[in-house]
Parts: sequence; C-alpha cells; structure tokens
Amino acid sequence: MTALVWASGSFLFFVPNSPADQIVLVLIYTGITSGAIASLSVRKEYYLVYLFLFLSPLAYLFYTSHNEISTTVIILLVIYGIFLTSLSLKYFQMINDGFKIRYENLDLIKDLQQANIDAQIASETKSEFLANMSHEIRTPMTGILGFVEQLAKKENDPERLRQFNIITKSGQTLLSIINDILDLSKIESGKMTLEPQPTDLHKLFDDTITLFDELIKSKNIDLHKEIDEKLPKCLIIDQLRFKQVILNLLSNAIKFTPSGGSISLQASYDHTTQILQCAVQDTGLGIGKEHLEKIFHAFAQEDTSTTRRYGGTGLGLTISSKLLHMMKGQIHVQSTLGEGSRFYLDVPVVSCKETDLFIDENLLDEKRVGNLVLKGHVLVVDDQEFNQMLLGTVLKQYGVTYDSANDGVDAVSLYRQNSYDAIFMDENMPNMNGIEATRQIRSIEEEHARTRTPIIAVTANALSYDKQRFLDAGMDEYISKPYTEEAVLNVLKHYLHNSKS
Repeated sequence: MTALVWASGSFLFFVPNSPADQIVLVLIYTGITSGAIASLSVRKEYYLVYLFLFLSPLAYLFYTSHNEISTTVIILLVIYGIFLTSLSLKYFQMINDGFKIRYENLDLIKDLQQANIDAQIASETKSEFLANMSHEIRTPMTGILGFVEQLAKKENDPERLRQFNIITKSGQTLLSIINDILDLSKIESGKMTLEPQPTDLHKLFDDTITLFDELIKSKNIDLHKEIDEKLPKCLIIDQLRFKQVILNLLSNAIKFTPSGGSISLQASYDHTTQILQCAVQDTGLGIGKEHLEKIFHAFAQEDTSTTRRYGGTGLGLTISSKLLHMMKGQIHVQSTLGEGSRFYLDVPVVSCKETDLFIDENLLDEKRVGNLVLKGHVLVVDDQEFNQMLLGTVLKQYGVTYDSANDGVDAVSLYRQNSYDAIFMDENMPNMNGIEATRQIRSIEEEHARTRTPIIAVTANALSYDKQRFLDAGMDEYISKPYTEEAVLNVLKHYLHNSKS
C-alpha cells in the first residue's frame, strides 16, 4: 500500500521541463528504496514488488518526457534497481541463514559458540554493507554535487541558482544521513578512535554558529553565546568530534525552536577539576517526561509526527552521547513540554598553551581565491570519466595542467615516462587499485632516486580508518568524495606554487 501511494506520488511531484526538480525527485525515491532493504527483505518478493512500484513509474515518466536527461536517468534507474535487487537477495539470504542457524537442534555449548561466531560475522557484514553502500552512493554524488557547484558559478538567473541550491541541499541531506549511520556503526563496532589535539574552543564555537547564520535568519531566531571569560584559549580535545556534538545540539535546537525564539550556547571551564561544561538551551517545543529516558537511544524521536514534520534520522543525540562517553564525558537533558530544553555536558579536558595551537596558513589567505593562478602539472587517476572531468575542471580554473589515467596500471606507466607535481589517486579501480599503484610509484622513486611526488587519495571510502590505510600505503593526503572545489584548492595551494595572487 505504501509503495502504491509513493508510486502515485511520482506522477504528482514530477515536474515536466525541470531537470533540477526531476533529479531531486529521483534522489528522494532512490534514497527511500535503499532504506527499505532492511525491513522488507525478510520476504524477497515484498521488496522486489516494492522496488518495481517505486522505480517503474519514474522510469515511465522520464521515458515520456523526452528531455536531455531522460535516457541517462532511465539507465541509472535500471542499474540502481539491479544493484538494490542484488543487495536485497543477499540480505534475504543472510536473514534466512540466521534463522536456520538459530533453530538448529544443537547442543547448548555449540549453539552459544555458533551464535557468537554468527554475531561477529553479522557485525562484519553490516560494516561491509554500510561501507559499500557509502561508496556506491558517494561516487555518483561526487559528479552530481561537483558539477552543480561548477554550473552554479556560471549561472546568473536567480531561479536557476535556486534550483541548483535545492539539488545541493538534497544531496547534502542524503550524505548527512549516510554519515550518521556510518558514525553509529563505527562507534558500535569499536572502529572509531579519537584524535585529541590543541583546540581553540572560542574559534570552534564561532565557526559552528556561523554555519547556521542563514537558517537562524530565515527563522528569526536569536542564537547567542554565553562563554565564561575564564575559558582557556587552548584545550586538548578531539576537535572534529566535539564540533560534531555541538553541531548536533545546535541543529536540534534550531529545528525545534519556532520563529522568534532564542537559543544560547554556554561554556565554562573548572580549572580545579579540569572539566569543560557546555550547554545548549532553547525555547522550543520541549520534551515530555515519558520520552526523556529514551531521548539518547538510536532512532528515538518523541513521536512519529516529529519525524514527518521536522525530518531527521533520530541518530544525532545517540551519536553525541556515545562520542562524549568515548571522551569520558556525559550528557544530560532538562526539558519542559512547551517551554524548551537544555542539553548540558561535562567533559574532562586538559588546558594547553596558545603556542600549541595549529594555524592553517591557508586560512590566512583570502576567503575567495579571485585571480589565483598556480604552477604545476598533475596526474588524475580515476576509472570514472566524469570524475576525471570534474577534477580537471577545477584544475584548469587555476592554471594547473593534468594528464588522466583510467587505472593503476596506466598511472604507473605514465609516472615512469613523466614528472608530476602531484597525483590525485582513486582507490577502487580495475586492473590495479590506487593502493598498489601508490606502492609501485614509491618503489620507482626509491629505485631511481626520484623526488617524492605528493599523492592525494580521492576516494568514496570515508571511514576513519581508511585515511590511515592511505597514509600507510605511502599517500600524503586524503580527500573524501564528494568533495568541494575548496577542498581541492586547499590541497593544490599546499603542494603547488603560486604564480600570481
């Protein structure tokens, strides 16, 4: 029934002669179908019917629209449908195997041993499945978001810019959902590690609030800081993960605070106990007492209408709580329904000297590069032509020339014959992957006493331990797909020389 409703909805929401709106619709429908695998694959025919009812009306609409993207979208829908069908069958088989094992008539000891083995396999399978899903979604999203960014730079029509903005935000929303699920999986499997470093919390708070400037203006919300003047300039903490916690708390506060409301971000530090205390207080909807105990549970929201009205996966607070637990901290909530909520946390952290703070010289440059021109010749290695085109578009804007290679074999061959200032290397490629290609390039450098060439991993593998794998293989830097022009530019400015500023 749900599939029929959504299928009819595709006819309602399909906007003729508007490729941007059509792409957004495709993103929504493909995201929903991928999310239904876990719940519907218990009976494989259920999911296959569900998938057919979801995608076939879309394919029909694109077939009859005859616009410039129709053929491409139909092909992608077919490939995506085959991919999801394969995944659902594997998932169905895994569930069937689990039931068979569970109900086999084994001795108690053997049953417990087998259950333990199956649990480990299931955990690894889940991690592998999530990693593969992340990779498969991030790869096409790189092309979509990357080229939209490039097209928007050349567009002056406000309506077209609005459409580009919708595509970008829709893609980013999909990626944020994927990132939340991956983060939770990494934490639960014990694969997430913290990287404490000297951090300027004053700057961290300012940078975080800046991310919400447009949103709070549109909702007419007063978001202000109440930072104790005794808060040290430098504290040792995992900057990325602590910022993620503050982002989640502020995002929830803004989401549930009505227009005209107020939100405060508070922070103080006890030098005696070395405890950092932070709080986010809002005048939003508040939380009922019966829901306070489960607010930090995975996928928990006050009720289903909250999900429908405000969106979200319900993972933000769960991830924040688990991250703080990893930091030896804790988070609490006080809330009154209809009056607002106050989330407050305590984290043990050590202060440090201001001289320990790392200053990124790139941040001292102009925010927009203007007429920046760089000197250099680089090698772009990727088996997807659209990824080569996208990266090449960015490189050419700043005067960087490049060669392209379709796999690791071509990359090594080109490197033997040419000299490059940097190499952008994909990982998953036919014939030879990026890891092996990097090892062979490093071997050539050592054998012929060549100057070390910076190798930057550009990959859809986005788990935390992936970065370490690349560094261990001899790479120098890491960019996760989908990337922004700014991310590529920061790498270029680090490894190449300016010829004009």
